[in-house]
Amino acid sequence: MMNKSIIFTVLLVVMFSVNSFAKTNEDSPGSSFEVDETQKLRFSFSPKVAGEYLAEGATPTNEQWYSIGTYHGGGTLFYGTASDQTTVFKKKRSTNDGFDVASLPDAPDPKENEQGTVTYEPWVTDETDEADDWYR
Repeated sequence: MMNKSIIFTVLLVVMFSVNSFAKTNEDSPGSSFEVDETQKLRFSFSPKVAGEYLAEGATPTNEQWYSIGTYHGGGTLFYGTASDQTTVFKKKRSTNDGFDVASLPDAPDPKENEQGTVTYEPWVTDETDEADDWYR
Protein backbone atom coordinates (compact mmCIF):
# COMPACT_ATOMS: atom_id res chain seq x y z
CA MET A 1 0.00 0.00 0.00
CA MET A 2 2.84 2.39 0.87
CA ASN A 3 4.55 1.83 -2.51
CA LYS A 4 1.32 2.67 -4.39
CA SER A 5 0.99 5.93 -2.44
CA ILE A 6 4.58 6.92 -3.19
CA ILE A 7 4.23 6.09 -6.89
CA PHE A 8 0.93 8.02 -7.10
CA THR A 9 2.50 11.04 -5.38
CA VAL A 10 5.51 11.01 -7.71
CA LEU A 11 3.20 10.81 -10.74
CA LEU A 12 1.20 13.81 -9.50
CA VAL A 13 4.33 15.85 -8.96
CA VAL A 14 5.57 15.03 -12.47
CA MET A 15 2.17 15.81 -14.02
CA PHE A 16 1.86 19.19 -12.31
CA SER A 17 5.46 20.29 -12.50
CA VAL A 18 6.07 23.55 -14.32
CA ASN A 19 7.37 23.22 -17.84
CA SER A 20 9.59 26.17 -18.66
CA PHE A 21 11.32 26.59 -21.96
CA ALA A 22 12.95 29.12 -24.21
CA LYS A 23 13.44 29.22 -27.95
CA THR A 24 15.54 31.72 -29.86
CA ASN A 25 17.10 32.22 -33.27
CA GLU A 26 19.75 34.60 -31.95
CA ASP A 27 22.55 32.47 -33.46
CA SER A 28 20.89 32.66 -36.90
CA PRO A 29 18.77 35.85 -37.13
CA GLY A 30 16.05 35.72 -39.77
CA SER A 31 15.49 31.98 -39.39
CA SER A 32 12.24 30.46 -38.12
CA PHE A 33 11.79 28.28 -35.08
CA GLU A 34 9.04 25.95 -33.96
CA VAL A 35 7.86 26.21 -30.37
CA ASP A 36 5.67 23.14 -30.05
CA GLU A 37 5.72 20.35 -32.58
CA THR A 38 2.24 19.14 -31.60
CA GLN A 39 0.64 22.55 -31.98
CA LYS A 40 2.85 23.54 -34.91
CA LEU A 41 3.42 26.99 -33.41
CA ARG A 42 6.09 28.52 -35.61
CA PHE A 43 7.65 31.98 -35.48
CA SER A 44 9.16 33.37 -38.67
CA PHE A 45 11.29 36.49 -38.80
CA SER A 46 12.51 38.99 -41.39
CA PRO A 47 16.19 38.89 -42.37
CA LYS A 48 18.54 39.95 -39.54
CA VAL A 49 15.71 39.85 -36.94
CA ALA A 50 16.32 37.77 -33.83
CA GLY A 51 13.44 36.48 -31.73
CA GLU A 52 13.11 34.89 -28.31
CA TYR A 53 10.10 33.02 -26.90
CA LEU A 54 10.01 32.20 -23.18
CA ALA A 55 7.19 30.19 -21.63
CA GLU A 56 6.16 28.64 -18.38
CA GLY A 57 3.52 25.97 -17.87
CA ALA A 58 0.10 26.54 -16.40
CA THR A 59 -0.59 29.36 -13.96
CA PRO A 60 -3.33 28.97 -11.30
CA THR A 61 -5.90 29.89 -13.96
CA ASN A 62 -4.52 27.09 -16.13
CA GLU A 63 -3.21 29.29 -18.90
CA GLN A 64 0.23 29.12 -20.42
CA TRP A 65 2.31 32.19 -19.64
CA TYR A 66 4.80 33.48 -22.21
CA SER A 67 6.92 36.45 -23.23
CA ILE A 68 8.34 37.16 -26.65
CA GLY A 69 10.92 39.66 -27.83
CA THR A 70 12.67 40.71 -31.01
CA TYR A 71 15.43 42.97 -32.25
CA HIS A 72 17.00 43.79 -35.61
CA GLY A 73 20.75 43.23 -35.79
CA GLY A 74 21.41 46.85 -36.82
CA GLY A 75 18.64 48.38 -34.72
CA THR A 76 18.77 50.30 -31.47
CA LEU A 77 15.66 48.88 -29.77
CA PHE A 78 14.43 45.61 -28.30
CA TYR A 79 10.68 44.93 -28.62
CA GLY A 80 8.83 42.67 -26.23
CA THR A 81 5.49 41.67 -24.78
CA ALA A 82 4.03 39.00 -22.51
CA SER A 83 0.78 37.06 -22.27
CA ASP A 84 -0.42 39.39 -19.50
CA GLN A 85 0.06 42.51 -21.64
CA THR A 86 -1.78 44.26 -24.48
CA THR A 87 1.16 46.46 -25.41
CA VAL A 88 4.48 45.96 -27.16
CA PHE A 89 7.24 47.44 -25.01
CA LYS A 90 10.58 48.88 -26.13
CA LYS A 91 14.01 48.96 -24.54
CA LYS A 92 17.13 50.73 -25.81
CA ARG A 93 19.98 48.55 -27.01
CA SER A 94 23.46 48.92 -28.45
CA THR A 95 24.06 47.12 -31.74
CA ASN A 96 26.08 44.39 -29.98
CA ASP A 97 23.46 43.70 -27.28
CA GLY A 98 21.59 40.39 -27.31
CA PHE A 99 18.72 38.89 -25.36
CA ASP A 100 20.91 38.52 -22.27
CA VAL A 101 20.82 42.34 -22.04
CA ALA A 102 17.12 42.56 -22.93
CA SER A 103 16.13 40.62 -19.79
CA LEU A 104 12.66 39.60 -20.92
CA PRO A 105 10.71 38.05 -18.06
CA ASP A 106 10.97 34.26 -18.11
CA ALA A 107 8.08 33.61 -15.71
CA PRO A 108 5.13 35.45 -14.24
CA ASP A 109 5.66 37.31 -10.97
CA PRO A 110 3.83 35.41 -8.19
CA LYS A 111 2.18 37.36 -5.36
CA GLU A 112 0.55 35.76 -2.34
CA ASN A 113 -2.41 37.53 -0.69
CA GLU A 114 -3.37 37.43 3.01
CA GLN A 115 -5.45 34.28 2.48
CA GLY A 116 -2.48 32.48 0.97
CA THR A 117 -3.83 32.52 -2.59
CA VAL A 118 -1.16 32.98 -5.25
CA THR A 119 -1.88 35.32 -8.15
CA TYR A 120 0.42 36.66 -10.82
CA GLU A 121 1.29 40.30 -11.30
CA PRO A 122 1.58 41.66 -14.85
CA TRP A 123 5.07 42.30 -16.19
CA VAL A 124 4.35 46.05 -16.39
CA THR A 125 1.29 47.28 -14.53
CA ASP A 126 0.52 50.75 -15.91
CA GLU A 127 1.74 53.34 -18.38
CA THR A 128 4.26 54.88 -15.98
CA ASP A 129 5.58 51.61 -14.53
CA GLU A 130 8.85 50.38 -15.98
CA ALA A 131 10.38 46.94 -15.71
CA ASP A 132 14.15 46.82 -16.29
CA ASP A 133 14.07 49.93 -18.53
CA TRP A 134 11.23 48.65 -20.73
CA TYR A 135 8.75 51.36 -21.70
CA ARG A 136 5.63 51.82 -23.85
